[in-house]
This record gives sequence, C-alpha cells and structure tokens, in this order.
Amino acid sequence: DVYRCPLDRKPATNCTRLHLEKVSLNNVFERKEKMRLGMTLASNPKDNSFVACGPLWSYECGSSYYSTGICSRVNSSFDFTHSIAPAFQRCETYMDIVIVLDGSNSIYPWYEVQDFLINVLQKFYVGPGQIQVGVVQYGERVVNEFRLDDFRTVEEVVAAAKNIDQRGGEETRTALAISVARTQAFKHGGRPDAKKVMIVITDGESHDSPNLRKVVEESEKDNITLYGIAVLGYYNRRGINPEAFLREIKFIATDPEEHFFSVTDESALKDIVDALGEKIFSLEGTNQNGTAFGLQMSQAGFSSHIVEDGILVGAVGAYDWNGAVLKETRQGKVIPPKSSYMKEFPEELKNHGAYLGYMVSSVISAQHGQLYVAGAPRFNHTGKVVIFTLTNSGNLTILYSLYGQQVKYSFHITFNTHDSRFGAAMSTLPDLNGDGFSELVVGAPLEDNHKGAIYLFYGQQNSIQPKFKQRIAAGDIFPGLRYFGRSVHGMMDVNGDELIDLSVGALGAAVLLWSRSVVRVGISIHFEPSKINVFNKDCIRGGREVSCMLATVCLNITPRTPITDPKTVGIWLDDKFIFILENKNHLCSAEMVSYCLFTQEVTDYTHPLIFSVNVGLQNADEGPVLDDGWPTSLQSELPFWNGCDNDDQCVPNLVLQSSSDLLDRRQFCGRRERSTWPPCVHQRTSGERLVEASRRKVLVEARLENRGENAYGTILHITHSANLQFSSLVLKVCFLEKHPDLIVFCVSFGFSVVLCSHFVSFIQVYFRLEFEFSRSVFLNYVQITLRVSSEGEEMSPEDNINDIYHNLKYEMFLLKLFVLQIQNLGMFPVSELLFTLNVFAVTRNANALLRLSDLDITQVKFKRLDLVMTAVVELSPSSPMFLHEERPMRHIILEIRKEEEYRIPIWVIVGSTLGGLQLLALLVLALWKV
Repeated sequence: DVYRCPLDRKPATNCTRLHLEKVSLNNVFERKEKMRLGMTLASNPKDNSFVACGPLWSYECGSSYYSTGICSRVNSSFDFTHSIAPAFQRCETYMDIVIVLDGSNSIYPWYEVQDFLINVLQKFYVGPGQIQVGVVQYGERVVNEFRLDDFRTVEEVVAAAKNIDQRGGEETRTALAISVARTQAFKHGGRPDAKKVMIVITDGESHDSPNLRKVVEESEKDNITLYGIAVLGYYNRRGINPEAFLREIKFIATDPEEHFFSVTDESALKDIVDALGEKIFSLEGTNQNGTAFGLQMSQAGFSSHIVEDGILVGAVGAYDWNGAVLKETRQGKVIPPKSSYMKEFPEELKNHGAYLGYMVSSVISAQHGQLYVAGAPRFNHTGKVVIFTLTNSGNLTILYSLYGQQVKYSFHITFNTHDSRFGAAMSTLPDLNGDGFSELVVGAPLEDNHKGAIYLFYGQQNSIQPKFKQRIAAGDIFPGLRYFGRSVHGMMDVNGDELIDLSVGALGAAVLLWSRSVVRVGISIHFEPSKINVFNKDCIRGGREVSCMLATVCLNITPRTPITDPKTVGIWLDDKFIFILENKNHLCSAEMVSYCLFTQEVTDYTHPLIFSVNVGLQNADEGPVLDDGWPTSLQSELPFWNGCDNDDQCVPNLVLQSSSDLLDRRQFCGRRERSTWPPCVHQRTSGERLVEASRRKVLVEARLENRGENAYGTILHITHSANLQFSSLVLKVCFLEKHPDLIVFCVSFGFSVVLCSHFVSFIQVYFRLEFEFSRSVFLNYVQITLRVSSEGEEMSPEDNINDIYHNLKYEMFLLKLFVLQIQNLGMFPVSELLFTLNVFAVTRNANALLRLSDLDITQVKFKRLDLVMTAVVELSPSSPMFLHEERPMRHIILEIRKEEEYRIPIWVIVGSTLGGLQLLALLVLALWKV
C-alpha cells in the first residue's frame, strides 16, 4: 500500500494509509496477494497527482496465473481515480459458449446426455474474464435453459445443468434451434469482444433441413464457430443408414475436419469430453518445456514515469525477461512489437535476461520532442541504457545506447565492467551546466565489487551525450559504502544555493551530493604593435638588438548557473608561451594582464607566431567549476610585417642565372693530345657539349637575386631530362646588403622543389646543383630547367626561368684485340676439323655493332696457318659518340697448326736391329775376358 506523510516537523505527526488495495479490473478473476502495490511511485508535477504500481498483480487464465502488473492513479487529494494495466491481455479462454441440446423423444437415455453436459462444463474455466456458458434445448420448440450471464462459476453452471429435464418432442428442428441461439442466446449476456462458440448435439436429421444453409451462413457472418456432435444411438438401434445424418452434421460444423464429432450412442458421449475441450480452447502458460511467453509474465509497473501524453511503464518480465517498455494513454495502451528491440537486444542474448524497463524516464529533445530512456541492467551481464522514441501507434525506435565505464585490455579489446548493473537506477535532472538541457544520472550499484558508482550524462540539443561526463564511485565518498547508486533522485535544492542537488541511495545509507556553479572564462588578446617588425630593433636584450612588443590579456568571468559572488572566483594563467616573458604588469583590474615580450631568432617570417593562453581555477575542489563545453585556452596569431609598401602584397623582382660545367668544343680540344681527335678536327655545332668518358656527374652553378621588394615563400622548381638524376643542392653563400643580421632559411622538398621562406630586397644567394648521368636512359642531349616563384606579384617574370639545353657528344673506347690459337696437343692426328666463328653484329636490342665486309675460305694443306681478320669501326655522322681516330682498324690473328703423320723406313729398322746385336756381342765378349 501507499502512505501519506506530512512534511512538517511536528513530533506527533503520523502517516496515513491510503488503502489502495481497491485497485481492480472488471470482469477479471484477480490475485492481489503479494502484488507489491507501491513498489514504484511516479509523480506528476503539473497536477500533483501520482501513480502507484504493483508489478506482481496477477489474474487467472484457465489453470494459469499471469503476472502482468497494475497501476493506480491517485489525484492531488490522495483519492484513487482509476486503474491502469497496459500489459493486461484477454485470456485465451475469453469465450461465450452456447450449447444447443437435442431434447427430442429419440434421445435415450437422457441422463447420459446430462452426464456429458456436466463433464464438459467441468472442463470449462467459467468466471470473470474467461468463459460464459448458456444452454438451449430444442425439439419441436426451442427453450433457453439458462443464459450466458446467469452464472459466474463452474459450480453454479454444473448445478444448473443437473436440473435440466428432457423437453421431448416428435420433431427435431435443428435449424430453428441454431437461429434462436444466434439471435437470442448470444444477445442476452453476451460480450461483444468475446469469441463465440456454439455446440450442437443431436441424434437425428432435422425436420427443417431446408433452412440449415441459411442459418449456418448467418452464424458464420456473426463470427460464431460451430461444433457438430452426431449421436448415432437411434440409427444403430434401428439399423438405419446414418450417411445423410452425418452429412448434415458435417455441414453444420465450421471445419468438418476439426469441429465434427460422432459417437455410437448416448453413453459414448463421455469419450469425447477431453477431445472437445482441446478443440475449443488451448491452455497457455509455462509448460514443462519452458514455452516462451510474450507479455503474460511481464510485471508491467516494475518502473513507471509520467510523460506528456500518458504513463510510461517498464515490463522487465516481458519476452523471457528481456523486458519491454509499454505506455498507457487516454486513447488506450501502446505495446511496441517485439521486433522493435531486436537490434539492441539480439536473439543470441535472449537467455541472459536483460531486464529492459527496470527503470524508465524521459528527456526533452529539440528535434525528437520527448525522448524516452530505459535501463536494462542485466544486458550482457553488464547493463546499458537505451534512448528511444515511441509513437502512440506502437512504433518504437531505439536511437542509441549508453554504457558505463569500459576497461581496455591487450590487443585493443574493450569490455564493459562485468556485473555492474548499469541502469538499475536512473533519474533525469534539471539543467546543471547552464546549457538549457536536462541531464541524466545512471546508477551502477554492483560496480567495483558491489561498492557501486553513478554516472552523469549531459544533455544536448537533440538527445543525451553518449559519453558520460562524470563518474562518482563509492570509494571516492566513503570507503564503507555498498551498493552505492541503487537509487538516485535529483529535483530539489537542499542547501539553498539555488542549485539542484542529487540524492543517491546505498545499502543502509543515503548520500547527498551538492551541485557546483558553472562559470565561463572569456579570453581576449591585444598586441601593440599589431605586427612584428623585425627590421626595427627597438630593444636590447642580452646585448643584442631585438624587436619588442606588448601583449594584453583580458579575462571575463560569466556564470552559467547561479553563483553567490562571481568576484570570489580565482583563476590562473599558464606562463608557457612561445615568447620569452620579460615581466607581468597588472593593469586596471585583476581581469587584465599585460606582457612585455620580444622575439628570438626566427627563420620563418611567412607564418605568424602563435600566442597561447591557458586559464584554470585556483581551487579545483571548492567553489565553481569551469564549463566543460567552453574552451579554457586561446591561441592568437601575431604576424610579421612584410617590409613592403603594400601591407597585403609585395612586388619582388627575382633574377635567376645558371650555367653547367659541361665542356664545349673549345674547352675539350684545348689539351694537346686531343687536337687530332675527330671532334677537334671537324667543326660542328657550337652549342654541342662533349662528355668525357670518365665523367659521371653534371654540376650547375646558380645565382638567385632579388632586385625588388621582399619576397616570401620563394620556391625554386627544378626539372631535368630523363638521362639525369638529381643528386644534391648546396647553398654556397648568401649576401645581404641592407640587413646582414637576417637569416635566410632554405629547405629542399624531394628532388624538385627548394623553398626559401624570406627573400629580402637585394639579397644574393649562390647555390650548386648536382646531377648524375643515368645508367639506364641514354639521350643525345641534356636539359635542366630552373624556375623561381614567390607569393608576391613578380615585377619581371621573364628572368625567373633558366633553361639549360645542350646537344651531347660522348667520348668512347670500344676497340679490343683478340688472338685465338688452336693447336693439337694430343698424340693422335685430328681429321675433318670443323672450326666455327660466331661474330655478333648486333646487340640484344637490335643495335648495330659492326658490319662484316668480306669472308673467304680456301682449302689448303699446311702445317701452320695464320688467319688474319680485319675489323673497322665507323660511326654514323649523326651518332652522339665519337672516337679518338677516324675509322680505327684492328687485325685479329688466328693461328692454326696441323701435326703431320711420320712413317719409319724398313731399312732403318733392319740396320738398327743389326747394329744393336753387334753392340751386344761386343759387351758380352768384354765381360767374359774380365
């Protein structure tokens, strides 16, 4: 229940119970025990009314109880007005059933039919919000035994059925009975939105069968579901063919396959009781297999919040405890479809039980109007808060989600803190930072090992900022706090400073947090003079003449939220500037500070210097805080004076001159040993340059001079032919006539651009460019183009380009002497010797090397043969190469030797043998004598 307690401080004041247990719904069998009425309260500041909810309010449907929850609206006088149950749905057993009994004489015995009727009625869940039963008996005439609204319980209906006697009759007028049941039985006590069911029980063909088609069609138009039960006892007892009778009953049944039953006799009616009950209705609820629910166990009212056009309630038990958010308006209930939540609550996490709707609230958005906020503290075991819109047609759109503190692990993986229950408590706050938008506070009571924490999210024009601005942990307040953030509320100024304060609940404690004022510090900077004149040295610092100037910093403090005394705000300035600070002088007031500063040596006069100011509060723990969305630093540019007549544009006059070190014909032929070389004998084009065989590089000497006003951003563009490769640039010397103390800074970008930031008047810069000849690209000319430009308007642009172009002649050494000797060094003669000589006249790229002018082969006999080949090299007149002599000729000698075959004469062999024998005989004789 809910109690009314006065806020005065009289000691004898007691709270008064409101007795809201009268909350109820009509035509529903309720269970109010343990419904937890008052578990959530939501107030409406417009009319001082409030809503009290009991999320465990239940009602009976068949054999199940559905806990859909209920809320009570109470006016400013604390009087109950009406009940709200947005998750309540009619039972599946919400039916009006009329049983049409055949009571003609052919029905026998009657008590069998009566027992069947009683058994069927005992299967029905008769009661408010469920089944109503009426009985019509017919024979020759039709009688209403009792109407739909005569009895409210099963016991009453069964007792009435026991008192029904058989009316009898010679005829069976089934069509008339169906017509009376449709026009009378369903009209008296029937409910317009209840499902209509008619059960026709008969044992014979109707005597008014021509009217059956009409009454059946009219019943179908009235959405009446017809069941037909054929009792074949009369036909079986007399041996009559029941085919025509069965055809008639099947015609009466709405669906002959599902809604038609037949029994052999009256005693067999008891066998179809269960089957008939299953066909008429199905009992729903959580079965043994854990069948999923929709809203039957939603517990709507677990949280509640009053919005502009109704009441927003959280239903944590909806959709297998994933939760839902419902709305009650004057036009009726708003129930979004389950598919609206699928994107933020995917199907693979359905068994986690997100508890969406644990807390609900709303904020005002400029674009979307009223935005709704709902907490899901068990989503993915961490919790989150969703921001969404909800139309009265049931269209729910989740815009985005809010999360608490995230922990980063290795491999750049981010996780939310586990089991924090982020979203278990939530409250919207009035504007805290002065931007005109409401804020949102979210509790996470299980964070930090059940110590708890709260998160503050700032509002913005169209929604809530997705990243929290402040996190307050229980450990930051008091070490012993547990479950800090289980409840939050912020609507009152407790300490009287005109700022909204925040109340936070914890286990056995309540924490009150004061809000702090928010201020903005405006910064402006003024320089005197407004530009740096490096040509005017008006100060001496460290024994050197420098340019000095004055910088004035003005600070303006603007409160964004109420503050007691803005003059008590203490601020500090950051002294870390680009400049060297000489001293500080406070001028006029504490909100204006002047700095005298001077420039150090700089090399870039094109870009302005940056003057940076940072401000902060002297005491960060007490007093106001700085506006989080307002800058606390300011960067101001201090440009250099260009030193020209026009402050916006200079008119330089850059003059570029250059030359290469390639030798012309006169320089090349100046040496005595070259005087007879072809290039020196034959006069060719004077613009040609001769390239020595030992040369690998080309040097270009250049001079850049400014004969006009200062030039800024001077760029030297370098292009060259493909047979050259840029190697380096060296600044040789720089002459400054008027300002010898200025520094000229040049830098090279890649291989084609050289930038000199500041080119003052009458400056002369000498530099050297170095190129290397390419080994892969060969051309008969060389070209190097130098072009200079600047940011100013050039006085005479024609002298800003130098184009070095020369035709080339290359010195070359190509002739070599080859001697090839072939000799048979073996012991056996060689016959039919084939000698092949390959002479390559072209290169792989089809370039001609030489031309064979003569080849002659003669069959000779010889011991030694010297083959002499003559090679002559000639160059085309247009060739870029030259030789040291005209048509150089070389001889290649090939020596071939042939070994002859020698035969020893017979006489030589015989004479040698005889002489040898004679010598042997003399030796034997000499030895014998000895």
